[in-house]
Amino acid sequence: MTEREQKTDRDTTFHTSYDELRRRAVGFVATAVEEAGAEGVVVGVSGGIDSTVAAHIAVRAVGSENVQAYSFPAAANRYENMRDAEEVADKLDVGFRSVEIQGLVDRFADTAEVTTGRTLEEEERRLMEGNAAARLRMALLYSQASIHDSLVVGTGNRSELLLGYYTKHGDGAADILPIGDLYKTEVRGLARHLGVPDKIVGKPPTAGLWGGQSDESELGLPYEEIDRVLNLYVDRQLPMEDVADEAGVDVEELEDVVEMLEENEHKRTPPPTPLTYGVSRRTRVESANSTDGGDGSLDERQLRHVMGVLADPPAEEGYDARRWTPELVVDYVERSFEIAYSEERVRRLLEGLGYDTTAGFDGG
Repeated sequence: MTEREQKTDRDTTFHTSYDELRRRAVGFVATAVEEAGAEGVVVGVSGGIDSTVAAHIAVRAVGSENVQAYSFPAAANRYENMRDAEEVADKLDVGFRSVEIQGLVDRFADTAEVTTGRTLEEEERRLMEGNAAARLRMALLYSQASIHDSLVVGTGNRSELLLGYYTKHGDGAADILPIGDLYKTEVRGLARHLGVPDKIVGKPPTAGLWGGQSDESELGLPYEEIDRVLNLYVDRQLPMEDVADEAGVDVEELEDVVEMLEENEHKRTPPPTPLTYGVSRRTRVESANSTDGGDGSLDERQLRHVMGVLADPPAEEGYDARRWTPELVVDYVERSFEIAYSEERVRRLLEGLGYDTTAGFDGG
């Protein structure tokens, strides 16, 4: 890849290059499967971009013979999407089975209505059926994971995970999330990098919970704007006014995104116990030097910040060096966050993220 191509590639992502993102995701899945002692993975494919990218990564990580793909269409799913899901599985040469589940969804909704003791309103029933479909799909995936001694690959991206835009214990449940660090716009870029067909990359995103649903009509903004807002507000911790200015959104639109972020925090945290009730997985911190656990470790926000810094040469941070080394990273972490890491700890962290630390590594 030429220097110009690398710059263009990097300009479309909040992270490094798509080469690096692909390598990191593939290595993560391979390591997770190996450490779990699993035989492979199962993944639900819908014909959409997220599940297609997740399936591509899984095949690169463990081989097509160790990937089982399933499609569970219900009434809300369009025929074209199911056909695309089958084409994805066929192209990747993975085991595939499509099983229609609308009968299960109807049975569940009927039983829930009896349990409620009254006839549900149309909107109530629609929401119940949509969430039931998501949870039934995940239950079926776990049944197959148990049979095949495999891990369940989730298809959630960072945009959805932060906003809680998924069904709790449904599509939000999984063993591993290979694209969970990537915003929706980055998933699109990685899809193109992986050679995913344009007809899938260009599809209007939808959770497929009911007919006519689209993500962006429910979220109120296109993903390009949502992702910029989340990156500025969560990852870079900018004040609300600066986020609105830099992202080019109205303050009211920004407040809607932040409200969704805060209201759905319960989806990002384990069920509370008497001792942990009220302890949150914060997406905002009061001080750039504070940690979220006080255990001398980088929190998620700080780790993302460090990964962003490593995308540039060390000279950008004032170091007289051409390449990053574990020693320089130790110094940067201590200088920036007042957290003391050993060189060996940094080396393990970087190697786990896919960096070769034997002779230093270039930014990006």
